[in-house]
Amino acid sequence: MKPLLLLAAGCSALAAASTVAAQPAPAVPAETAARFDAIFADIGADGPGCAAGVFRDGKLLIARGYGLANVELGVPISEATVFDIGSVSKQFTVMAVVLAAQDGKLSLDDDIRRFLPELRDYGSKITVRHLIHHSSGIPDFLNLMFLRGQDERDGVTMPEILDLMARQDALMFAPGTAFSYSNTGYVLLAEIVARASGQSFSAFSDERIFKPLGMDNTHVHDDAGRIVPRRAYAYHADAEKGLTVGGSNFAVPGDGAVYTTLGDLQKWDADFDRGRVWTPAVKAEMLRVAHLPDGQPVATASGAVYAGGLGLARYRGLDVVRHGGAWAGYVADLVHFPKQRLGVAVLCNVDAVDPASLANSVADLFLAKAFTEAPRAPADEEEMRLPDGASPPAGALLDAFAGRYRSEQIDADYVIRRKGDSLVFEAGPRRTPFDFGAMGLPLFQLGEDRLGSPLFQLRFDKPGQRVDAFVMEMDRVGPVRFVRVAD
Repeated sequence: MKPLLLLAAGCSALAAASTVAAQPAPAVPAETAARFDAIFADIGADGPGCAAGVFRDGKLLIARGYGLANVELGVPISEATVFDIGSVSKQFTVMAVVLAAQDGKLSLDDDIRRFLPELRDYGSKITVRHLIHHSSGIPDFLNLMFLRGQDERDGVTMPEILDLMARQDALMFAPGTAFSYSNTGYVLLAEIVARASGQSFSAFSDERIFKPLGMDNTHVHDDAGRIVPRRAYAYHADAEKGLTVGGSNFAVPGDGAVYTTLGDLQKWDADFDRGRVWTPAVKAEMLRVAHLPDGQPVATASGAVYAGGLGLARYRGLDVVRHGGAWAGYVADLVHFPKQRLGVAVLCNVDAVDPASLANSVADLFLAKAFTEAPRAPADEEEMRLPDGASPPAGALLDAFAGRYRSEQIDADYVIRRKGDSLVFEAGPRRTPFDFGAMGLPLFQLGEDRLGSPLFQLRFDKPGQRVDAFVMEMDRVGPVRFVRVAD
């Protein structure tokens, strides 16, 4: 589940806007409502789309639906449509942790092994706070699972995640010394709340957050088979395949798994100032900023400071509190301007839409007179590419690497095969790992002791000799060791 501002390509296949359900409140002039609709004009009436709403001073100003919640049945999106909000869920996870701490069930400075003794002792204390601020050094379980051949369509349980984490030989860095966005940390937070409270995380969240705020259409989706009335089904937009069905069979909460509506998010946004659940003490903890040893705040690559499941940043000169989400075809963005007491939610059921850009455009419309800076041009989507200087492997290296390798850390095999004057990375026979396609993934030489691809790098010893082992280095995971098991 991706952090903060999701930058995704627009979907040219979605055209000709349509709106359904909630009409603008009387306070919103017809011209403003028309300009609001124009922001979503690229979303068509016959494909998936978005629900979007604006909240001011705790009231719903406008809520609209664009496109279809279910393409197969032609069900339109409305204000009442339920969406999986992906990593926007993380703020609810931290809220649950903070409330459990206020109950005396746990301390934010507890060693997480107090509640999760199954985890390996790395010799450094990992606290609950480290998990909250993504500074624990624990690898991201999603990348590890994808690497060993599982994706969002596979079911996964907490024991499986704990077993996978226990297989990891080392942390990525010493706890509290760096930032690395980790869905693992938030799954562990949910499990800690469950074990500390004696309730399921879903039940605790419902009792302490959703019911007190009247969020009757919100729940933690910890049962993949649960029927959800008015659910928007997710879709992938692929340049080659077109529109395909998305969705997930995951049922482990914490990093995501909150299902909700625009109306319920309005209640959540309103309580930021009203304080029934967002009491002053809770708000102070939710907005607390952690610092690294050099005194710098824990922050994302985009520069947003990461607080309690929330990104603290600036947009056009104004303070914003926001988080985005992307999971299995769903994408979402929830942003709050605290000084202006205005919130924007964009919830979508197709992954070709950029909800953060849409939310920014909505904010531009409703806060035009408040901004002190001009809008910035949208950033280009980053493409995975090889480092400069990469070249095809040559000479003895072609034969030195060829073979089958196994990693106990991810319980998977891969094959490095020589194809003419090239090396390719392929799925092994013991498990069906991530599919690199029938031709395999080409490997390039990045140095005397390193091969790589846009996805990962392979570091090995003894340049020029038969390679018996290598270490894979990949985003958000620690070094994964592979050992040769066959030629």
